Amino acid sequence: LEKNRLTECCKCHENSSDIIEAESGELRPEDVKAIQKSFQLVAASASVQDLGIGFFRLLFTTHPSWLKKYFAPKFGDNPLNEFLENPRFKVHAGGVIAQLGEWVALLKDSEALKTSLQESARRHGGRGIGTKQYKDISGVLLVYLKQGLGPSLTPEMLSGWTRFLSTLVEIVSAELDPLSVKEVKAVQESFKLVGKLGTLPDIGTGFFKLLITRFPDW
Repeated sequence: LEKNRLTECCKCHENSSDIIEAESGELRPEDVKAIQKSFQLVAASASVQDLGIGFFRLLFTTHPSWLKKYFAPKFGDNPLNEFLENPRFKVHAGGVIAQLGEWVALLKDSEALKTSLQESARRHGGRGIGTKQYKDISGVLLVYLKQGLGPSLTPEMLSGWTRFLSTLVEIVSAELDPLSVKEVKAVQESFKLVGKLGTLPDIGTGFFKLLITRFPDW
């Protein structure tokens, strides 16, 4: 593992916001093991601050508007390279990697992990960082790991991270936009059942028969 790979990632060639949709589902024991092993490689490569700056460099390069929109109000509006040297932001960047490490450590405790992710969602939701932004961040993180770890990131590790980040986004979405996870899925499943009742014209005719029976003056 080259130590500077995770601190110098600077360009994302992939549509990172779509990557986490490639594979989803509950985390399996082999996923947890693979994620934790890969994070050990990450943690051994550099300090949390340097890793955090490397991640945010990739994030701001991938989503340039984020710097001014979400971070400049708190840390100052400066050009990217100057911004990344801000001591207060370095502390923040290191904290993000440290938080990620805590989540990785909680992978075997699903309830504690869910609680921590919900707290993170509520904290950031007030600043306009919602489900879409968490999805974008997750996609950038996958690219960051792929670029930084290179061939050391095995297919099993990538699959595990994809599943974990998909779960993360679902938990955040359920916390900030509850309709988007529970009710929408229920409606979609019920509509599939409706589709099995007959053709669309027949279903439509049945609906209007009921409507006109209930409201004859229509």
